[in-house]
This record gives sequence, structure tokens and C-alpha cells, in this order.
Amino acid sequence: METKLTLKSLSKQLKESIDLFICSASFEDRCFSVAQNISKSAKKTKKIVIFYNTNEYNQIIINSGKLFDLFGNRAQKIDLQSDNPISNVSKIIKYFSEFFSTNKKPKNILLDSTTFTHETLLIIIRILLFNKESINNIFITYVSAECYSFNESKPENKWLSAGIKQIRSVVGYPGQLSPARDYHLIILFGFESERTKKLIEEYEFSRISIAFGNRNESINDEHRELNHTRHKDLLSQYPIAEDFDISLTDPISAKNKILEQSLKFSNYNTIVAPMNNKISTIGAALAAVENPKIQLIYAQPITYNYTSYSKPKDECYLFSILHPNT
Repeated sequence: METKLTLKSLSKQLKESIDLFICSASFEDRCFSVAQNISKSAKKTKKIVIFYNTNEYNQIIINSGKLFDLFGNRAQKIDLQSDNPISNVSKIIKYFSEFFSTNKKPKNILLDSTTFTHETLLIIIRILLFNKESINNIFITYVSAECYSFNESKPENKWLSAGIKQIRSVVGYPGQLSPARDYHLIILFGFESERTKKLIEEYEFSRISIAFGNRNESINDEHRELNHTRHKDLLSQYPIAEDFDISLTDPISAKNKILEQSLKFSNYNTIVAPMNNKISTIGAALAAVENPKIQLIYAQPITYNYTSYSKPKDECYLFSILHPNT
């Protein structure tokens, strides 16, 4: 199942009732897109959990309150700290342990992946898959952006985040690394070339693979061309790098491409840095679960383009990661 649809038709497409809706408050208006549409069908959504980072832009805290107000007493807010992944994991595990223990009947989960940080999204996916025997289905949504960095007219000046505060292994995806093997870095590249260069320069990788969004499956043509230009520039600067296409609309296809690329260098330690959209990030999570030798890392930004990150589009993607063909 992979469906591209308008936001207004989302509730109709979700034929089953949802036991838990998982979302993230953000500085982006896209954090409201799915929530506003499913809040209108109160009988369909039983519980809502809203995750939000309290140590960043104050608008995130304000928006967490707005999301909470959409759902009333069905909702619960959980505060996180983007600088403290260990504390975050403890809080997330505690919430899901309590949720799954309240009723043994398999649950239908809806996760809006759109505005989570890559790290928190990966952690939640790992916990959900660990509890898959208690889940009937996991549906995931991703809301498209009409445009990014919308206050900047020149494509070469568009940006989403800047700098790298810290590079760390994502909890739940440690990989099976051997000091006797060389390292192969796979980057799922968006258009943040400066952050990507800093990531490459931070480590001495023997092999580098840079995944570029499949040109036949682009979510936005303007973004695709900008990504393509910056992708070519990266390859010219790192001649040892090998490029390959990856789906930005289908997590199962993305997973398979990552696994295929890692197998080409199976005698290396494989490290994957998801830096493109959330759909390809979910593909990275699925790849690392299927092949536990793969380590996932998170390059935490120093700052985001808080004031003009994106404008939401009136469409989203809906898919299942437990039963992808349903």
C-alpha cells in the first residue's frame, strides 16, 4: 500500500478505526495538516500522543498546545529534548509500554512522520516494530511541501538547517561494527550539501555512497532540480563517492535500494545517514531492522530555518509498513 491523496480524503482512505495517532509538534505548519483532518472524525481516532521538543524554537511549544486542543481529553503531550536522546528514549518506551499493556487486542497505529526529527522518528519506528505482535497495522502519513525555504527566491541560497552540533548513533540501530573492517558511509542526500560535506569530513570513510531521489518519483519538481544540482556538485568534490537512486515516495523500495547498496560492499562496516525526506528515512529504518549489521547515525543540526522552512501542500502519502500490499 502506497497512496498519494488529498488531505481531505485521508479520513475516508483510513477505513479502519485508529487506536493511536502519533504526531510531533513542530515550528512548521505541516504539523497540523494530518491532525486537523483526522480530528474531524472523532470516532475513528481513540488516543493521540503528541511529542515535542522543548529546548528549541518556542513556536514548537505553542503548536503542541494547538495540537492538544484539536483532540481534547483523548490527547497526551510528551516533552522531549533534542539534545538528550537517552532521556527521550526512556520517555518514549515508557509511553508505549503503558499503551500496549492496557489492552492486548492488536492495535491500529497511525504515525504522521512529517515533522519529527529524523532521530525521534527512527526511534519510534524501532519501538513499534519491536511491539509488532501487539499491532494489527502501522499506517504512516507524510505531508508534501509546496515549497521549502520560501522566503529565499534564489535556489542556490535555499536552506533548511545549518551546521552539525553532534553526530551520534541512533538508539536501537547500533549496527555490528568491527574495528578490523573499513567503513562505508551511505548518505541519503536532500539538498543540504554543506551539512553533508561536514559529515563526510568528520570521518575517514573508505567508501562513500550518496543516494539521490529517483528522478521519476519526485515529490516536487523544483526541489528535484535543486537536489540534482547539489548532488552533482558533491560527486565532483568526492570522486571516491558512488551515487545511486532511491525512492522518496515508497519506503519499501527505499529499503531495498539501501540493502542492495550495502551488499555491494559487504566486507565493510555500513553506516547510513538519513538526510532526505521522512519516507526515505523510514526506508533506512526498515533496512537496518532487516540487516542489523547496518548502523544508523543522526547528524544533529545546530539550527533550522525556523521562519520559512516550508509551506504545506494539500496532499499526503499514506502507506503501511507492516502490510505494505494491503
